[in-house]
Amino acid sequence: MLIKFLFKKHYLITTGVVFLFVVLGFFFNGIMRSFPKHPAMETPDFFAKIIDRLDLKNRVNATKELNELVAGNFPLEFSLIDGSGAVLYPPGAELPFDWSKIKLPYGAYESVSVDEKRQPKFMPGPPHLGRPPGPPRKIVRLRGIPAQYIFIDFDKTFMPKPPLSGLLFSIGSLVGSILIGVGLSFLLLFRTLNRQIRSADFVLGELQRGNLKARFPVKRMDEIGQAMNRFNLMADEIERLVERLRNTESARMNLLQELAHDLRTPIASLRTMLDTISTKHQTMTEELHAELIGLAQKEVGYFERLVEDLLVLALADEPRYRASQQEVPIIDLLDTETDGIVQQQQFVGKNIRVSKDFPAHDIEIFGNDHLLCRMFRNALENAFSFAKSEVTVSASVTSDAEISITICDDGPGMSGDVIKSYGTRRITRSIETSGAGRVSIGLGSVILKTIAGLHGGSVHVCNRLDGVGLVVGASVTITLPLGCRLSLER
Repeated sequence: MLIKFLFKKHYLITTGVVFLFVVLGFFFNGIMRSFPKHPAMETPDFFAKIIDRLDLKNRVNATKELNELVAGNFPLEFSLIDGSGAVLYPPGAELPFDWSKIKLPYGAYESVSVDEKRQPKFMPGPPHLGRPPGPPRKIVRLRGIPAQYIFIDFDKTFMPKPPLSGLLFSIGSLVGSILIGVGLSFLLLFRTLNRQIRSADFVLGELQRGNLKARFPVKRMDEIGQAMNRFNLMADEIERLVERLRNTESARMNLLQELAHDLRTPIASLRTMLDTISTKHQTMTEELHAELIGLAQKEVGYFERLVEDLLVLALADEPRYRASQQEVPIIDLLDTETDGIVQQQQFVGKNIRVSKDFPAHDIEIFGNDHLLCRMFRNALENAFSFAKSEVTVSASVTSDAEISITICDDGPGMSGDVIKSYGTRRITRSIETSGAGRVSIGLGSVILKTIAGLHGGSVHVCNRLDGVGLVVGASVTITLPLGCRLSLER
């Protein structure tokens, strides 16, 4: 968690805001405590004049009397000094400074400070630059000759206890500044998260109302931005999936409409033939009876093939269809299906030559053998149904790691509309004038293209032309990637 950008950002913001308010709290506390809470000390000449008034002739007694007067009332001590720096009172005392370095005052009641760098301060404070706490110490010259001086010092024994209210105020200002800083930090964090929550509510609301293009605006790639980006990717995938479902559903509805429209004719025809056989079988000739039975069987075959094609198409066209996969020997499978179609054509009396051009070694791909068989069967049946005399089946491996399977016939070819709409869902019904009298529908190309797409392949159709540009048949080319597994989504 400590290496996350989101944590580091909010940690630095919170720490910076709290530190700022702590500094402001100390600053405010210092300002409030600097206000004077006691009367300012009188000027130094005031005390010098008092000594002269008390006893001008005996200043030792006057100094002693002044000390007794201020004792307990002012944190001051007075010493009497002669012109040479000797302490006259109190007896035996020594000066706390170097007398020779002091520039003595000249006129009466003039004063100099012993501590030139000392800032005036009445209340006791911490030592600064090695000096004792308290106000500046002064030397004041008394009136008369010989010169005598009064030294005004701060009484270090007179240290009043700091009031409890001051301590409480200091603690309160510190705690208050911390609480304000923490509160402001949480306010900034809340506003940031609340803005992102409102954005999330708006996007989710748009998605709920059907706007699948609603996305989170990603402005920073922190943890929240990365989560929004992942959600946008998921929304893109959902939009594509819903679009595929809509397209599939629309295609199925169109398929059902076309199916219902095209089934009315064979159903009506079959019902008419059955009614005719049922009501007029006694007066009907054997030839007419056999003809009606044959036509009815063709219609039943049409329905059987239609149901089978629709079932295969429904299974293969599911958005998440998962077919069983295995290694399929594609050349053996194609060869087997080709032989099976040839036998069927010979059974119905249609003699079509088959030319095969397969690689000497077998080729395996991942896929569903049932679907691949159905794909080859549809392509081969279509070629044999239109061929006049010959069908060519070839397979080769391309340089793009793909296998290309081409099925050609020498039939009449395909029109431009058929080539353009090859593989689309459009049901057509026709009865071929071949020996089999085969009934065909337009789902074969759809199944062929769908199965190839599931295996990651493609289908290409075209007409075969001779040297002068005449159509001499049709060609269907199926391309499948080697080693490809079935696509899980279409």
